[in-house]
Amino acid sequence: MIGMKNFYVDGPNMLKFSTSVGSTTSVTSNIAFNYLSFMYWSFRKRVCPAGYPFFEVSTSLCYDTCPNGFYSNSTNYMCLACSYTCQTCSSFSVCTNCDPVTNRYLNGTTCPASSGYFDNGTANAVLCNSTISGCL
Repeated sequence: MIGMKNFYVDGPNMLKFSTSVGSTTSVTSNIAFNYLSFMYWSFRKRVCPAGYPFFEVSTSLCYDTCPNGFYSNSTNYMCLACSYTCQTCSSFSVCTNCDPVTNRYLNGTTCPASSGYFDNGTANAVLCNSTISGCL
C-alpha cells in the first residue's frame, strides 16, 4: 500500500510529510515551496446487494433490471446508456421501444423521427419547418 500518512505546513513555505512505500519503506521529508497544491483521491469498491446486481453510474444506484434509457451489461454488471433515440434497448444502438412523446417510432431496431419531424441529434425530434433542410 502506498500512501501519505500525514503532512503539515511548518512555518512559511515549508511542508513536512511522511509517506510509506509498501510495508517496509518509509520516507520523511521537509520541502520548501512557492506554491502548494494538494489532490485527494478516494476509491471505493462498489457492491450491489443480492437481487440488485446492475449498477448505474450517474445515480449510483443498484437495480434488478436497468431503468429506461439503459441496458444491462452482464459482463461487468453495469447499466449502460442506450442511444439517445431509444426509450429502451438491448444494446447501445438496438432499440426495443421508442417514446412517442419524443416524436419517434420503432422501425425495426431504430427510432427515427416521426413524419413531419427532424432528428437534430437530441432525444426529442423537432417539428419541421421551412428553414430545416432534409425534413420529410
